[in-house]
Formats: sequence, C-alpha cells, structure tokens
Amino acid sequence: MALLEAISPRTCKSCQRPLGFKDTVSEYCGACTLDWNYVGGDRLSNVLFSERFNAFWGAVGFRLIDGKTRSIVHLVKYSGSKKLVIELGKWFAKSTLLPHENVVLLPVPIHWKRKLFRGYNQAEILAKGMSQIWNLQVDTRSIQRTAHKASLTGSDRRKRAEVIDGVFERGKEYGDLETLVLIVDDVLTKGSTLRACRQLLEDSGRTVLGAVVLAIA
Repeated sequence: MALLEAISPRTCKSCQRPLGFKDTVSEYCGACTLDWNYVGGDRLSNVLFSERFNAFWGAVGFRLIDGKTRSIVHLVKYSGSKKLVIELGKWFAKSTLLPHENVVLLPVPIHWKRKLFRGYNQAEILAKGMSQIWNLQVDTRSIQRTAHKASLTGSDRRKRAEVIDGVFERGKEYGDLETLVLIVDDVLTKGSTLRACRQLLEDSGRTVLGAVVLAIA
C-alpha cells in the first residue's frame, strides 16, 4: 500500500489535497468531511425528518443542500464502489447512538433491473457498513421491490405517493416478528418510500422503530 501511495498518491475528491492512511472517509479528507453539513442532533433536521417520516426514532447524516454533499450522494448511487459506500455507512454509525439493542437494519430494496445497472443497492451497502460498527444483522429478504419506476427526482409528495404505491411486497423469507426494524435509505426527500416500507412491514406484524438515512433533502 505504501509503495502504491508513493507511485500514485491519493487526493481528496473535494479539495485535491493528498490523503493519508487515517482520518479519511470515502476518498475525502477530514477537513472536507467536517464541511458536509453534518446534522446529527440538529433540531431543524429532526423536525423535517418527523414531518416526512413520523417514527419513534430517526437519524440523519447530513443535509443535502450544496454541491459537495450532492456529489457524495451521486458517488453513493453511481460510483460502482461498494467500499466507498461501506465507509460512509461506518462513518455514519460511529457518530450515531442506537435507541435499542434488539434491532435489525432493513435497507430499502431497489428493483433488480436498477441493481443490475448500478451493480449494487446503495441502501443495502450503507446498511452493511453501519452493521460493522453497530454489530447488527442486515435484513434483505423481508421486503422486495416488484415494480421498476422512473426516477422521482423533482416530483412532489402526491406524485411520489402515487408512484410508490404498490411497488413493494413481502419477501418469501420474512424476518423475526420480535425484532424491531430500522429502515435504511440513502436520501430522505418526501418520505413516500420510507412510509410505504413501514406500512408493509407493520401490516405483516413487524414493529418499525424508525429509520436512518445518509442525507435529507
């Protein structure tokens, strides 16, 4: 690794400064990471989260309000690097305390066509990164996405609700009903996707404690 660094040193994707072996997150230096509009316990973000997904508990990584944070989410969706996404999941988990020990992480599923195009489900890889820090199981079998829809970027809440309705169904292998669920997604926009997943889970007897999302728009 040291020899490789000497030949072709890594640089921060944001400021282009050389990266060391420590204090980096997904090819970003520590200084730029601090500039991600991290919200944690930010009151406004918590209010926005509650309005869009009213649950017992929720956690958000950062606000999606500038070019830097938007570029991070773009990398999560389209970089093709699972390692990069896992690092972001670990970064998130290190900064967040769980509300309960008896929980399972359930990433929002994507349709197999989109997964084939991207090479992975970004929510699932984020959840795997979080699970390494929190020591939790990741449930990828309880819910599946059965319909492939066009991107909803820019759509209002009503339009999203209409499109999302009916695209998820219960999986063939269903998780333990006694284990609480935390839904995981990359971005919370209007909340339609999270609400649809929670409704399906609760209709099937599961208890959804809340959700964790990398960014809130």
